[in-house]
Amino acid sequence: MAAIKDVARLAGVSVAAVSKYLKTPDNMREDTRQRIAEAIAKLNYRPNPFAQSLRTGRTNIVAIAIPEVDNPYFNKMFKLLQEYCEERGLLAMLLKNSNMEQAKNAASILKSGLVDGVICYDEGQADTFIMELEVGVPVVKVGPVTDSTYPATVGIDLRTGIEKLCSHLEQTGVHSLGYIGPDSDISSVQKIGAVQRYCENSKMFLDPAVFLTDCHTYSGGFDCCQKLLESGVALPDAIIVESDMIALGVLKCLSRQGIRVPQDIRLSGYDNTDISQMSNPSLTSVHIPLDDICRTALNMLCAMIRGESVSPAIFHTDLEIRTSTMPPK
Repeated sequence: MAAIKDVARLAGVSVAAVSKYLKTPDNMREDTRQRIAEAIAKLNYRPNPFAQSLRTGRTNIVAIAIPEVDNPYFNKMFKLLQEYCEERGLLAMLLKNSNMEQAKNAASILKSGLVDGVICYDEGQADTFIMELEVGVPVVKVGPVTDSTYPATVGIDLRTGIEKLCSHLEQTGVHSLGYIGPDSDISSVQKIGAVQRYCENSKMFLDPAVFLTDCHTYSGGFDCCQKLLESGVALPDAIIVESDMIALGVLKCLSRQGIRVPQDIRLSGYDNTDISQMSNPSLTSVHIPLDDICRTALNMLCAMIRGESVSPAIFHTDLEIRTSTMPPK
């Protein structure tokens, strides 16, 4: 098994430089960082977190608290953070925080001294950790942009992607819109609000008869769409769906009823997960730059663990246009 001195020798740098790369890679020259990264990959080097913990007094374990693991968006978030933790010689521990009971269970683990810090997808749970439960370890919040003044925050501007999506639909001739997705959390409320505001300032119309909020999953999207079709309500020109996972359920239902996408109706999702590219037709989706978000969150947490101050960061969403919203020729 390769040791840190082997990496240093192959990269032509000192052991201290490799150690610095593992802790703060962004503070190194690009050519040095690249040489060390190539050496690590070639030697398949993996730092020993337990040996490091003996030297530093830290556990080198980072908790990742997310609401669910079967949602492709949160699954990808955890895998990215796990990968970036491994690059730094850290272990990622998965915690669920979809409700208060799970948040309290997670807090008991955080208080135990088992982890050095936590990255928490925040729909209010991170505030619970920080304000109510006082877990005693650094907490980085990742989630929709809010008016919170907590400095260790990586905010996601969910509205910009929706605005670009609505503009794209309007430019392709869409007049009436439907919306399918939950309205029970901060993320979904912000997405709905962005659609409503765009329609108020444009010629597009958000049809209240095609505004369905009782769904969270693939099967929920299918069931909502089924009820819509059985109701006899006239379908809008396009339906915006709160997530790719729900949108696939809607797409499946439309397909079973012989309703073609995009010829008969246009359909879009949100999150730009892998499934949006693999569906048939491929799904237009709002893109969230998860890679950059996750790396920034981990950098922020590591800085806090070292006792350094941090500042909030904000990432904007974009639009990936695919077949499902392209007007028929």
